Amino acid sequence: MSSKSHTPRSTDRRKQPAAAFPLALPCGAVVEKDRRARDRRKLGFISRMDLFHGVPYSAIEETLAISPIREFDTATVLLRPGEENKSVFLVLDGTMRVHLDHSDSQNWIHIGSGACIGEMSIIDGKPVSAFAVAEPGCRILEIEQNRFWNNIVSHPLAMRNLLAVLSERMRRNDRAVLKGMQDELMLEHIRKELRLASEIQRSMLPRQSLLAAMAGRLEVSATLEPARTVGGDLYDFFVTPAGRLCFLVGDVSDKGVPAALYMARTVDIVRVIARLTGSDGREEPDPAWILGQANAELCENNESGMFATLFLGILDPGSGKLSYCNAGHVAPRLRREGAGVSRLEAPRSPPLGVRRNASYAAATASLRPGDLLFVCTDGVTEAENAANELFGEERMEQVLGAPGAETAQALNAAVIGAVHAFAGAGRPPSDDITVLALRLLPNNA
Repeated sequence: MSSKSHTPRSTDRRKQPAAAFPLALPCGAVVEKDRRARDRRKLGFISRMDLFHGVPYSAIEETLAISPIREFDTATVLLRPGEENKSVFLVLDGTMRVHLDHSDSQNWIHIGSGACIGEMSIIDGKPVSAFAVAEPGCRILEIEQNRFWNNIVSHPLAMRNLLAVLSERMRRNDRAVLKGMQDELMLEHIRKELRLASEIQRSMLPRQSLLAAMAGRLEVSATLEPARTVGGDLYDFFVTPAGRLCFLVGDVSDKGVPAALYMARTVDIVRVIARLTGSDGREEPDPAWILGQANAELCENNESGMFATLFLGILDPGSGKLSYCNAGHVAPRLRREGAGVSRLEAPRSPPLGVRRNASYAAATASLRPGDLLFVCTDGVTEAENAANELFGEERMEQVLGAPGAETAQALNAAVIGAVHAFAGAGRPPSDDITVLALRLLPNNA
């Protein structure tokens, strides 16, 4: 505790001049000279004390003269819940704070110049029930409880003032408690809405039952871990009217509820356009055309300025032909049996929602039975550890190429497990994490 204190000594005005009052104690404190003379002329700080309104100065002069003044250079906790208190503190200058929960909370009661604190605990004799913190520059007069009862409150006017102070303190505490309850109710309401939003977002994720028609030909596994209750990542997969598997992984340029809403809109637009493409069963779906149409739609009324990176793939499970378009997204990785891990390269296309007239280009690849395609958001590659290092693409490829993860589900689990281990236990995620793995099954699977 950083404080200075000095205790003035009572003097006999018939024998010593007023300039001798008060004397300093050996604490290095600056002596407040001529306090009695000043107070006698203008009542000094006494006139500002709520407790002393109307009380003759002569009735309290001796007690105040022998009570120490404490000065604080740094924020100092004077009283803590559960501690015993034996003093009343009068604030001469500066500010004290009363915290009902913890000493550094934002919910506190202001105690300014002229007010007092500590009177409740010496009245009921119970331990302190709140934190009392003196701010830097605060000066207080500390009156020991026996002197307070015998020499201050014994005066009727001082007792009346004390009751008025207590009444106001109770009303102020009641208001603070009520506000805290209202804030807690509002916070719980927000939490409830976020939980509901999370449930809605998860209900939008596709189910494996959608792939029943492709059972035995391929397997798809995906996982979404939002950094907050809801996030800006999303994935989707479904079978088009032409019998192709359409799948996508997207990431919005933000987090939380706004990003989740934007991503939901993005996925819905892409899904509708993709389902209309090739609806006659003859036309080949074009991922570049689909994303171009989706981009134009997203650029309409985009006042938030959000955008989304997205990888869209369309796979013919019979031939293994994969058509895809990468709109500013992390490049997927392809793991071929006996050939290691490679990037799935594609012409550079911009994110969705940035420019209405942006052009998008598609590319093709051929998947063979047993191949694994892995798509993720940058929550994987940009995951941070305690040293602010990034997980990075090299570590990701090492995990993807390691033996033991032969199925789509096992591959996703290996990557997410490696990311969590890298970030460290208890460290909050720096971004949403989404992974999707697709495996073309061998003919004898």
